[in-house]
Amino acid sequence: MITQKNCEGCEKLFIDNGKYYGERKFCSPKCRRKYYHKKSYYNNLSIKSELSKNAVKTGKCLGCGNKFVDLRNGNVIKKRFCSEKCRTRYNANLAYQKIKNDPKYKKYAKKKFKNWLKNNKEHFNDLVREKNKLHQRKIRKEREEKKLCRKCGKISVKNTKYHNCEECRKKREIKNIT
Repeated sequence: MITQKNCEGCEKLFIDNGKYYGERKFCSPKCRRKYYHKKSYYNNLSIKSELSKNAVKTGKCLGCGNKFVDLRNGNVIKKRFCSEKCRTRYNANLAYQKIKNDPKYKKYAKKKFKNWLKNNKEHFNDLVREKNKLHQRKIRKEREEKKLCRKCGKISVKNTKYHNCEECRKKREIKNIT
């Protein structure tokens, strides 16, 4: 049944062709949303005054601890994170904290690492080797600055032209002979 009605939101005339279940009160979904937003429960609360609607809300991020400004107008739920990245990191950390001491998870993680290691042995060795090389370079540089033996770090080599002590040089010569 086709009828002509006034929209409750914008009060324009519109035609209700009876296509939808029940009576139509609004000319469009957009008009319906505007109407219900104006009449919503949250806007009628006596606690919210005009000042609090326009007030800038600040909060402290649970993820990184930085202060941030909540720019959403008329929000009901307090924003807890400054960004999506912080929220994801925080939730992942919570999940990790729950399972890190779980014996089943430890067993699973150990098994997973062993399988990965079996398939990526060369890659793992390269990573460890590179890390060890960098660490050794750092140690040797520190020992050289302190004028100690580069290999053992125990004996001073201040007044010599060598970087290693006599004991370490002898050990190296013996290795080269054999």
